[in-house]
Amino acid sequence: MKKILLLTLVLLLGFMFIGCGDSTTTGSVDTTGKLSTTTSEASEYSITFDSKGGSLVNSITQENGTALTLPSNPTKEGFVFAGWYLDEETTDLFEENIMPEHNITLYAKWEEDVSVNNQLATDTLPIHSSLYGNTNGNLNNQGLAVYDTELSLHYYAYGSSVYAYNPAEEDTTLVCTLTSGGRATFLNLDGEILYFIDSSNGYLLSYHLVNHTFASISETENIYASRTQSWVNFIYPTVMYYQSYIALQRYYTADGAMSSTTFGIENLNLDGTKDYYTPLGTVQLYVMSYSGMGKSLIVNLADYDVEEIHEALLYDVDYDNVSYFALILTVGSSLGLYTYNSVDGLVKVMDASGGSLHSLNFDGTSVYAISGSSGLYKVNLETNQSEKIFDLLGNAAYIQIINHWIYFGAYEQTSLYRINPVTNEIEFLS
Repeated sequence: MKKILLLTLVLLLGFMFIGCGDSTTTGSVDTTGKLSTTTSEASEYSITFDSKGGSLVNSITQENGTALTLPSNPTKEGFVFAGWYLDEETTDLFEENIMPEHNITLYAKWEEDVSVNNQLATDTLPIHSSLYGNTNGNLNNQGLAVYDTELSLHYYAYGSSVYAYNPAEEDTTLVCTLTSGGRATFLNLDGEILYFIDSSNGYLLSYHLVNHTFASISETENIYASRTQSWVNFIYPTVMYYQSYIALQRYYTADGAMSSTTFGIENLNLDGTKDYYTPLGTVQLYVMSYSGMGKSLIVNLADYDVEEIHEALLYDVDYDNVSYFALILTVGSSLGLYTYNSVDGLVKVMDASGGSLHSLNFDGTSVYAISGSSGLYKVNLETNQSEKIFDLLGNAAYIQIINHWIYFGAYEQTSLYRINPVTNEIEFLS
């Protein structure tokens, strides 16, 4: 009887203590009649955040099982935050809303910010000569494309037709088709009028983009055309007194008048009212007024042992009238890319790859050229460092820079491609 009373007392005391205190206690009676208890304490754990190159996110520590609020999302230039993941490969998304019962590290996942990258497709580079219709102002590369600064359109020729490409809408429309079956080369733009050379006969023609009418300007067999301010410049071979010459003339767009002829010019570059050129058969750089007067020698590159000027691209003229050139030269039987100005002199920046180097172009910061087996190289003019950036398709012979876009074509212009600056993909234009 005493044992029964004692057991009853113990049980009553046990029930009195159930639910008291911060810890949870459970009781049971073993076979000997003794009370055994088990206590479970809440514990704190930490979450560490690896932002994978993004802004710093501090770790958090709190009790397991409590409501979980993650810190503000990290940021990373050019990318959008896409969540926290349990693994570095970002395949297992963390979706818990309560604190886990162990320490963990979470990894940020990033996706490219398409809205930022798409600016490359529509940006207009602040290049002075773009106001005259040509992004780089140099048309030694056949003028594959031309930029409309008012409508933000690219005009380019493929086959016998000219097309307009809107990079903002990714839309292409037909502009016109040449009835001769030729191709529009050396594209230039003056407001609502396209100027170009018909490859079938060399004629310099114009096309009015609003009235949809063609006009013939020069029916000589022209080999070059470019535009600056109020005139179109064109070059053609001619014969005088049984001698062969290269002639330069200008067409004044305001009244249709023709200038007098200047002979013996190649490697023509334009800057405002000045023409920069090489007298035919020399290794000299000259400048003259657009009227053909005031000719002045800039440099005789024979003083640097230059044997031949293959291409010359004027990329800047500063406030002191110092002219800056990129040049493809043969020096001592070696082909290379050089820069020249009167301050630094002649500086070699790149050797030809595979004995081939051609198609100078400029985007306002860097010079581009094709070398070797269609490799496209880029030269930073601040550091004079060169790098290969693309392997071009086909037997690429010409390139044309339109802002961040790169157009290129094969010999005889039987094909035309462009490199999309957002995707870096080579697009075949047809």
